[in-house]
Amino acid sequence: MPAPKLSKIQTDVTSLYQGWNTFAGASKAQAVDGLSTPGGSVKEVRYQRCDDTLSLFQALNIDTSISGSYDFLDAATAKMDFYKSLKTTLYSVSLVVYSRSAEMLRYEDLYWSKPKPTAATLDDFLAQYGDAWVSQIESGGEFIGAFVFYSESETERTSVNMTLEAAGIFEEGVVDAKFEEKFRTAVSSINKRKNYQAYLTGYKDKNLPGPDAMVRFALDLGKPDDPLPIRFKVEGYEVAGASTELFENVILNRQLFNGVAGRNGLGPNRAKLRSMQDQVKYIRDIYAAYAYAGDADFNEKTAQIERDVTALDETAAAMSRQPATIATAPELKSLGYGSPVPQWKWQQNDGWGGNGGTPFYDVPDTAVLSLRRLSILQGRGGAVVDCLISTYTSDDADPVTTRHGGNGGEETRTLTLGEGDRIVSLSGTYEEGDVIHSLEFVSNRDRLKIPQQGGEPGNKNFRFEIKEDCALLGFEGRSGTKLDHIAPRVVKFLPVVWKVGDDAPSANQAVLQVAKSRAPGRVFEPLQEVNDPSVFPFCYTGRVRSRFPAYTMDGSGVLVGSRHVITAAHNVYDRAAQTGAAQVAFWLQVNSPRSPVRYQEVTATFRFPNEYRDRDLTGDFCTRRNERESTWEEERSCLSRGTSPSRS
Repeated sequence: MPAPKLSKIQTDVTSLYQGWNTFAGASKAQAVDGLSTPGGSVKEVRYQRCDDTLSLFQALNIDTSISGSYDFLDAATAKMDFYKSLKTTLYSVSLVVYSRSAEMLRYEDLYWSKPKPTAATLDDFLAQYGDAWVSQIESGGEFIGAFVFYSESETERTSVNMTLEAAGIFEEGVVDAKFEEKFRTAVSSINKRKNYQAYLTGYKDKNLPGPDAMVRFALDLGKPDDPLPIRFKVEGYEVAGASTELFENVILNRQLFNGVAGRNGLGPNRAKLRSMQDQVKYIRDIYAAYAYAGDADFNEKTAQIERDVTALDETAAAMSRQPATIATAPELKSLGYGSPVPQWKWQQNDGWGGNGGTPFYDVPDTAVLSLRRLSILQGRGGAVVDCLISTYTSDDADPVTTRHGGNGGEETRTLTLGEGDRIVSLSGTYEEGDVIHSLEFVSNRDRLKIPQQGGEPGNKNFRFEIKEDCALLGFEGRSGTKLDHIAPRVVKFLPVVWKVGDDAPSANQAVLQVAKSRAPGRVFEPLQEVNDPSVFPFCYTGRVRSRFPAYTMDGSGVLVGSRHVITAAHNVYDRAAQTGAAQVAFWLQVNSPRSPVRYQEVTATFRFPNEYRDRDLTGDFCTRRNERESTWEEERSCLSRGTSPSRS
C-alpha cells in the first residue's frame, strides 16, 4: 500500500480575520480585524463510514465553507494532498478513524481595518483581500487513518457496508478499545481492493502507524506538542457589513462554485470528475500491466472526462481572477456517463501433458485486481523440461517466484517482461500422458526455449496464441521432479461498462420488492439449501422464537438494524388474544433452535396501518424493536457456544 503521509503544514491560514479567496482556495491579506473569544476545547476519537464526498469532508473535519475548492487545487496543502490520495470512486466506501485535540477561537467585535469596498474599488479589493474572511479557527493536532474499499457496483458497495455493520461498525460512532477488534475483523473479511492512508499534524517526532496499529495510535494520541491550525471556517465580507448589493455577483458565483447544500456546484462536480479520473487511472493501470490498449468507447469517454475537467478548471480560474463577474457553468457531458467498471473473463484451457506429480495453481482469480503479472520466465531442462521458474509482481505485495519441477538439467537464460511487454504465444511438445518435453515462450520483443537446446521430441505438439485483447497471467498444471502438465491462465478483456447511479436495490428496497412480488398464484422456484449463511444476503436472516403466555412460536426474521428485526406479524402477535409476545429470542445465520435460550424483552412491535386484519394475511409482517442491539460479532460468539444472546 502507498506510504502514509506525515504533515507539518496543514494550511497557510494561521489566524482569525485572514482574507480568503473562495475560488482559488487560498489565503489573502487581512481587511477586517477584531477580538477573539475562546470557543472551547475539543478532544475526540471517532470513526465514520463514508459513501460520498460530503460525508468524507465531514469525516476529515473539513468545513463546508472551504470544501468546494478542494478538488480544484493541486495539493496546495498537506490535508488536500491527503484527501486526494484516498482516490475515492463512485462506489467506494471509506472508513475513517479521526482523532483530534484542539482549541477553538471565534471572532468578536469585528471592525474594518481597511476601507470597505465600493463599486469603484471592488475588483482591486477582491484581488488583494479575497471575497471572504476567516471567522473561526481550530488549532491543535489531528490524526486521520482511512481505509478505502473499492467496489464496482451498488450491490458490491451494499455488501461492503453490510460486512462492516456485521462487525459492529455502523455509519459513525466513538472509537474505543472494543472498536479495535471490530475494525480488524471488518478489514480482514472484506475481499476488495483497498487503499490505506494516514495523516498527522500538530505533533513532533511521531511516526505514522501502519494499518494494523491505526486504531491504537488514534486512542493513545495525547495533547499536541506543536499545535497548528487544523480547521477553519470562512464567511463572505457581506456578513461583516460590506454591501450585499455590491457583493451580489460574488454571492451568486459562490453558490455556483460550492453548490446549494454542497451539491450541483462546480466544486462537487469537480469531485465527481476526480472520482471518475481515479477509476479511469485504475483501469489504465490494469491495461498497462497487461499491455492492453483498451476499447475505443472507453478511450473516447476518458478523453471527454479530461475535456470536462479542463473546462471546469478554466471556469474556476476565471472566477478566481474576477469574482465579481458572473460565471457560467460549463456543460459537463461526462457526468452522465457514470462510473467505468473494468470487465474481463478467464479463458478456459485444459493444457497439455500427463497426470503425474501434484497440481499447482500460480494465478488466483483475484490476480487482475492486484495487477499480478508475469515479470520473469526461466527454466531448467535437458532431455525434457525439468523445471519451470516464474516470477510474479503485483501492486500490493513483494515479487513471488514459483518453481515447478526438480533440479535436473541446465538452467536457461531469463526472459524479462517489462512495461509494454506481453507473451504472444506459447508452444511446445509432450509425450501423450507423460511429461512436457519442450516449451517456447515468445513475447513481443524476445523468446525463451526450455530446454535451450530443444530437448527430446515428444509425440504431441501444441501452439497457443494470445490475442491482443487477452493476457497471459501465469500457469497452472502438475509437477514432481519434472514439469508434468502445463495450462496457461489467460484473461480476456471486455469493453468497459459505465454504471450510472444505483444499479441494484438496497437491502431495504430488496425486502420490499420481495414482499410486493408475493402475489396470489405465483409459483416460486424449488427451495435451495444455503451452504454458507455468513454471506450476503443470507447473513442477516435468522430464527425468531417468541414466548407467549400459553405457548412458544418459532419463525424466521431479517435483521435490518442493530435493534430491529422484520418478521411475520403472527410470529410476535397473537391476533386471537390481541396481545404481543413479551419475550423473543433471535439467532442470526441459523434456522434451527439452539439451547439454552435466553430471551430479551421486546420494547415495541410495529405493524402497518390497516394491515393484518381478520381473515386477511396480506399484511402479515411487522418490525420488532429489541431491548438491546444485535451484532454479528456477538451473535457469532453465541452461536459457537450454542447459546442465544443474553439480556442486557
